[in-house]
Amino acid sequence: DGYEFAHPIVRHTLYDDLGPAERRRVHAELAEHLSKARAAGRHVALADLAAHVAVSADTGDEAAIVVLIEAAEAVASTAPASAAAWYARALDLLPQADERRGPLLAEQVKALFLASQLGPAVTAAGPALDALPAGHLRSRTAGLQVTALTALGRLDEALEQSDAMLAQSTDPLARLRAERGFLFVQLDRLDDGEAEARRALELV
Repeated sequence: DGYEFAHPIVRHTLYDDLGPAERRRVHAELAEHLSKARAAGRHVALADLAAHVAVSADTGDEAAIVVLIEAAEAVASTAPASAAAWYARALDLLPQADERRGPLLAEQVKALFLASQLGPAVTAAGPALDALPAGHLRSRTAGLQVTALTALGRLDEALEQSDAMLAQSTDPLARLRAERGFLFVQLDRLDDGEAEARRALELV
C-alpha cells in the first residue's frame, strides 16, 4: 500500500516539493501508523518512529517526548551525536517547568561531549547546572564542562567555572578536582595541580 523511491535524488525532490505544512502532516500520519504498529507488537525501528515524531510533535506531547528520550538513550553510547539531537528535540517539546529538564540537559551535555561537539557541550552545560540539584549528575556535568573548556583552550574560563562550582557546592566533587588538577598542569601551575590531584584521590 505504498511506494518507495530507491534513488535519493527522487526521494528528496518529492519531499522538498511538499512544503513545511504538508511535510508535517505526512510525518504525523506516519508517526501514528508506526506507533499503532509498535503498540500491536510489530517490530518498528525506533529511529524511524523518532524521526517522524520529531517533525510532527507539538510542545507538551508526552508520547512524543517519551519516544525521543527512548531513542536518545538507545544510541547514547554508539551514536552520541544522534542522541544529542534526540535529547535536544525532547527538550524543545518539554514544558518549561518539567522536572525532567535538568537530567535531560545533563544527558545532552554528556552526548555532545562524547560526540566531540565541545562548544555546544559547554553551551548546554550552563542551563543544565542551573536546573540540576546537588548530586552526581550536577557533579558530572560540571566536570564535563571544565574538561571541554580545557580542551578548547579556554583555560581561564575553565578555572573560573571550576572555582564557582566549588564555591557553590557542598559535595566533595572529586571528579571536578581531578579535572582541575589537569587544568593547573596546562597552566604550568604544577604545585596547584599536584595538590588538587591529591585532594581528588583522597575523596574517591
